[in-house]
Amino acid sequence: MYETIIGNYIKTMSTSDIQNYALEKGIQISDKDASTLLTVAKKHWLTFYKGDPSIILQDLKNKIDPTVYKAGIALYKEIKKKINQ
Repeated sequence: MYETIIGNYIKTMSTSDIQNYALEKGIQISDKDASTLLTVAKKHWLTFYKGDPSIILQDLKNKIDPTVYKAGIALYKEIKKKINQ
């Protein structure tokens, strides 16, 4: 059930959605980083949801601002923990 909901949401997500969510969490993201994150999310969301995204994260680490990366990892772990409860 969640898989379908998440998949449908990811399809409609925009860079503005990423930037707005980040701002709610106290993180500022450049347009470039938001675009990179959106591309990764749309392409690899299922791996983040069900699999092991370590290779994807390692690649992403070299593509976005280190502060954004670190904050993103913390958010990912927080969300993943909530999903797995």
